[in-house]
Order: sequence, then C-alpha cells, then structure tokens
Amino acid sequence: MLKIELCIGCGICASTCPFEAIRVDDNRNRRILFYPEKCGNCNFECNESCPTKALQGLPSKEILEFEFAQCAVCGKELQYTSKEAEYLAKKLMKIGENAELAFLCDECKRDRLSFASNHYKGYML
Repeated sequence: MLKIELCIGCGICASTCPFEAIRVDDNRNRRILFYPEKCGNCNFECNESCPTKALQGLPSKEILEFEFAQCAVCGKELQYTSKEAEYLAKKLMKIGENAELAFLCDECKRDRLSFASNHYKGYML
C-alpha cells in the first residue's frame, strides 16, 4: 500500500528494491513509478528505507510526479524535490538548525557560511 500524501519523491525506495519494481525518472520533474507486478519475494526493503513511511506492504501501481526544489537565493534547480526540501527543513528545525539550508544550493550554502565565518570575531586576538 502506498500513502501518496506521505511520499516526498526522494526515490530511496527505488534504490533499495532488489527487483526494480520502483523506478525513478528525472527529467523536467521527478517521477516515481511503481510496478507491483515486478515485486518478488523480498523483505520489503522499500518499506524499511522510506523515511516518511509512505510505503506499507506491497505498493500499488502508481506514477507520482514531483517538482524539483529551487534555491531560495539564486533560483538554481536542486537535486531533490520541493517536498523533500520541506521534509528536510522540518527535520532541521527539530534539531535547532536553520531550516533555510534545505532550500539552498551548495554554492549559496558555502557563500552563507563564508560570510558568517568572515564576520565572526570570536577567534580574533
């Protein structure tokens, strides 16, 4: 069973499926394709690997489509979906970190960290 509303489009399930019953196609959007007829006798690795527990048991035949997230600073397309970014932002907030990091590309993250370290006077003698 697939709880579509919980799926964030990360594709981890596809990477753990030993029978290629789940595929990820990345073009303009990310598509997650579920082919339950390809499922074999497995330990439901896809269920165990899903961070949101969207998969429970045998998935139904589905094609889910997700938009890629974009950097909040420069607008560059990120390598993960908008729903993934939202999920990561919530995780970051729970541990007291800046949720904005989930919506930045690597270059903009480096720029922010460089700016912060260049303006920190704590280590100056």
